[in-house]
Amino acid sequence: MKTIDYIDVLDAFKAFDIHTKRYTEKNKEWLSWKYFHTLDVVKTGFEIIQKEKILAEMSEESHKRMERSLLFHDIARSKQMMPNGCMIPHFVHGAEGMQMLLEKGEQDISVLSSVLVHDQLTMNFLEEQEHILKQDIVFQKLPELVQKSVLTINQSYQSLSDKEKLFVRQTCFLVKDADTLSNILNYQQLLKIEKNTDIFHITPAVWKAVSERQYVPYKNVATFLDKILVYMAWTWHFYYEATIRILWQSDILNHMKEYVLFEMKHNGYTNRVVEIDVLLKELIDNIRQFHEVKVKHH
Repeated sequence: MKTIDYIDVLDAFKAFDIHTKRYTEKNKEWLSWKYFHTLDVVKTGFEIIQKEKILAEMSEESHKRMERSLLFHDIARSKQMMPNGCMIPHFVHGAEGMQMLLEKGEQDISVLSSVLVHDQLTMNFLEEQEHILKQDIVFQKLPELVQKSVLTINQSYQSLSDKEKLFVRQTCFLVKDADTLSNILNYQQLLKIEKNTDIFHITPAVWKAVSERQYVPYKNVATFLDKILVYMAWTWHFYYEATIRILWQSDILNHMKEYVLFEMKHNGYTNRVVEIDVLLKELIDNIRQFHEVKVKHH
């Protein structure tokens, strides 16, 4: 399709030089992972574009705009971790990233929207009228910076043509799909970066959310099994048929299940292997059936 230029994202991560001695090993490892993840999201996004007919048939200009959205989706991650290796508390990387791009003069609403919305926000925040949005209870509970960012984008979005609104939505869904799929396909590296525990129990709130096809707040994630369930649950929200096809062709969910069973045996939880095997098989079957219905009616 074309050669991808990584200069912009490279410059962003250079702002926090991962080779500087004053940074901890944890900091360097995490920033290196986010850099790899960013490049992989671009790669994954273009694989989806090539395999999704409605996206593949778009103009080269549209593809360039989508590329920039993929490239910048995690731009704020470059400043989320402090030099001592600790994370900045209550950091909302979607809103922070959008503000960073605005400060640099970014004007493309599709780029700004996808950076903001990919961080577990819904398209409703872009599409709803401002006076209705301000009365929304869920919206009122969002952090102040997120509310400010949503209202900024909302005003710009409402002034777009129907054709451009459609493109913004398609781009937001592409970035969400590519970001999630990349994390799932690289789940073992993600587990390593997130310093998973060896606890093989399931937090009730996590299982409830996963079963009900909801996003799971990371504050509720406490164990190794919780994290695996969250990764699997991300797939409920795939939008494009191509993303779903890539997921099942990879067989990554079954790979996750086998990895969990191996880790349980290795850590002395053999008495629960059969129970967890049945539970994960059922969840994977439910996800597959859900996707089959979604593709059929797409």
